[in-house]
Amino acid sequence: MLGLGGTTPLEQPSPQTRTPGSRISVTSSGIQPSPSAYSQLASLLESDPLSNLNHQLPVSPAVTLDEFDQECSGLIEGFEPRSHLFPEVRSIQLPKTRLFVTPFQIFESWQMLNQRERTGLRGGLQASAAGVGKSYIVISSLVLRARIFESARLVKKYWSLAPATGSSQRARPAPAKHLPSTTRGSGHSCPSQAKNDILCYCVPSSKARAFVDAAIAPRGAALIQAPFGVIPQWIDIFESANLDPSAYNLVISHPATPPRLKRDFTRIIKTLDQPAAKGSDQAPETYIFLAPLNSQKVLETFTSGNVALGCQMCDESHLAMKLETGAMAISKAQANTGDGLDLWLVSATPIRLLEDFELPVQIFSSSSDLGRCTAMATLVTAHTNARSSTKELENFRALWSRVFDNRLVRRNTVSKQFNGRSITGLRVTRPDSKWLETPMQHINNVQAVALFTREVIRENARVAKLNGEVFKPDYTLMNIYSRLHFVALFPGAAGLIRRGELNVEDAKVREQIGNIKVTDKLKVENVVSFSRHVEEAARGSPMLEFILAEIGRMRADKEQREEIPGLQETPRRENLGLKKMVIITPNLGTAVMLTIFLQRRIAALNPVCLHAHASPEHRDAALRSFESLTARKNARHSYVLITPYAVGGTGLNLQSANYQIFSFPPNSRDMQTQGFARTNRTGQRLTLHHTVLIMQDNPAHKINMVNFANRTILGDPFDDLRRPLVLAAPDGMKRVQRLADWGYVLYKHEVDYKAVELVYAKTIEDAQCHSREIIHPGHSSEENLDILDYFDAGSVAGDTLAISEAWNSFDKRPRHETLSLRDILLAFWVNELDRPARGLKRILYYLVKEETLRYRLWPAIYNLMGVNQTQDLLIRREGESAQEQEAFATLLRTSPFGIGIQKMLDEYSEFAGVQIRSFEFLPEPPSDWTDELSFQFRITLT
Repeated sequence: MLGLGGTTPLEQPSPQTRTPGSRISVTSSGIQPSPSAYSQLASLLESDPLSNLNHQLPVSPAVTLDEFDQECSGLIEGFEPRSHLFPEVRSIQLPKTRLFVTPFQIFESWQMLNQRERTGLRGGLQASAAGVGKSYIVISSLVLRARIFESARLVKKYWSLAPATGSSQRARPAPAKHLPSTTRGSGHSCPSQAKNDILCYCVPSSKARAFVDAAIAPRGAALIQAPFGVIPQWIDIFESANLDPSAYNLVISHPATPPRLKRDFTRIIKTLDQPAAKGSDQAPETYIFLAPLNSQKVLETFTSGNVALGCQMCDESHLAMKLETGAMAISKAQANTGDGLDLWLVSATPIRLLEDFELPVQIFSSSSDLGRCTAMATLVTAHTNARSSTKELENFRALWSRVFDNRLVRRNTVSKQFNGRSITGLRVTRPDSKWLETPMQHINNVQAVALFTREVIRENARVAKLNGEVFKPDYTLMNIYSRLHFVALFPGAAGLIRRGELNVEDAKVREQIGNIKVTDKLKVENVVSFSRHVEEAARGSPMLEFILAEIGRMRADKEQREEIPGLQETPRRENLGLKKMVIITPNLGTAVMLTIFLQRRIAALNPVCLHAHASPEHRDAALRSFESLTARKNARHSYVLITPYAVGGTGLNLQSANYQIFSFPPNSRDMQTQGFARTNRTGQRLTLHHTVLIMQDNPAHKINMVNFANRTILGDPFDDLRRPLVLAAPDGMKRVQRLADWGYVLYKHEVDYKAVELVYAKTIEDAQCHSREIIHPGHSSEENLDILDYFDAGSVAGDTLAISEAWNSFDKRPRHETLSLRDILLAFWVNELDRPARGLKRILYYLVKEETLRYRLWPAIYNLMGVNQTQDLLIRREGESAQEQEAFATLLRTSPFGIGIQKMLDEYSEFAGVQIRSFEFLPEPPSDWTDELSFQFRITLT
């Protein structure tokens, strides 16, 4: 057994709970943030729209059954949209395939295919949430496109034939018969209509006729590009789809292509380059190419100008925005050929750098929308300046809306409404954050590793100075921090690294993997130096303690998957109770060492390390073992998959697992969204358990969190592990938000006059008091988040905002989609009541239920002040006694309400110079509605 002594559990300020007097449930690990970590680092996880641009993309509106019927009637033979009422059920078979898709997916694919005619744009952003089936949407669009143009080709060829007469009628085979070209009106059917195929082009009312005759869609083959490691999952879909080879020409360029799907790429290209292929004798749209984003062969082929592409789909496009990746080079070359191509950037998080979008926007817009290109040219600068003033922020918002509008962007959330129902059964989840500290026995060695990293930064600064350059530390380069990331997970390795006994740099780890004697390079237990030191490296690791405990919880989890109808009676039956886990690490070294450690501790679970330096065959075999849920007795499952984010963080479908851990805090919201979307996908049938592990005193983790919040570090982040970071103030501070912009809805609420009277006696008249209930449909359409009371401006309490209820901690939507309570209070005061921020002088919390203040601080403060708890107590900043000053400092530093209001004062420029003047306890004796002593809590500002 390895010793895994961790740190003493620390208590986190807890939110208000719904049951007065009940204790908040302890998290499964018992590990909580310290007040210092919570006050600084936890605040970095909160909302900042300007640094989370993907969330600012417009959401596609709900689709009604009438709209579905209008858009998709006449598309496929026998397909009646009104008979497909459930948007999440795969009930529609694509022509000439065995692939079934959902009503939402067929609708969305048609909107993409018809983009030019609908909007005039040459493609756009398919930015729907991870898990809604974007791969199926892409394939549906290209399959429909291929069948439409092939139908038009065959019909036009039939129409061009001279009528056969006499002996010539018997001498040649009769082509398929179609309606005459002169046919008009509705109610016609093609004599040769194939079942479940595209409604024939010869039918005047068919979507094929309207689409082709509009003569807007570009002609040419189709290209799907995706990251190299994601291509096997595309291949799996195509294998299941079983495309009819007489209807489609699927060409895959990837080592993992199965024999049945292999085609000669060079020969196919030569065929397409022939004059016959470029005329009317063929429909090049039937050719669908699938290749990695960085394929040199594909790049050279489609930038030469010899073969035209009509449609390019870039999956995980956030990885393909630079010209050097190849995908954008192909787009640029093809955009200048003939009618150009339709380019679709497919990613749940398409925006990493705004400047990357100048070329794509030019391709999308062409000459039809030069205003969009002009707006894009100034958008980057506007984003940089947006925090400097309200005017600049409004300028950025206007330009943003001009570039990224609903015409360009197709963005569907997991709760998108289609025919009054959600398009997926996915849960909106927020990962748990587990806050940890480096054990004292390792602190000195970890500090030494941090100081070594500082020397790397300093050396870069020295070089810059010699070159006469201005040096700015780039804290986004994760490769600098490989040692720090390693010792966050394995603090015992810090001494080994310090003494030069263990090299954890990625280049050295890759070299050792290459030296493994066996052919399967995934067998990382053969990395000798790591295997030799794993026990010492793991000793005293709080992260490993949590991971092992979480694996224990996973093994004890009795939840069962919902059965797939009919599957359990076949040889392919599933183990419905099987649980698996994905662990995402920051780099290769941590993944390798963690795998070795888990192989020793839980060998029966067959942990496997998925990395980029093994053969495609071995990686594919490892993935299949992990993805399998088979109930066969002789099946050898992998229950735990460990992978660096660069390999397994995007693209992969790992929904066989419902437990997932980030062993480090992601450095961007996009990274977090992409990473957890590996398990939170359509088809997931178990409750999700998502966790981010944060070593709150590790510089690499702190730097990641600062980058996550798009903030800037001042000073030295490596100097003292236990010292909080010094951060530059956000440019222009926070802006007061509009609740409606975030989807919050306000309703009138009945005033609790009894609560008002308890504080203001008879000085407030009923007509002067008002109440509003705040809800968010994304949380609940029925349960309120907050109930706020306010008073007429001219009344004695006109400078007071009272909180009757606050349940924001129960809102489990992603943090970047929500506002904190303090942001809601100020947004309500300024933008709903139209009152100046500095006019807010008092914040009153009725009948406090928050546990830290109610059960720990309230009695402690009264005891410190020597006052009976039934008496009112005023605690002032400028207290007359040492006890009062200590009480004020305690409430300011440790009470959640005090911390929150102080953050509000610090974060908003409107409160420059304002301080908390006093805290006040106003006890309430037991009454008809409560059996115990309670109190109101008032905070007064200067």
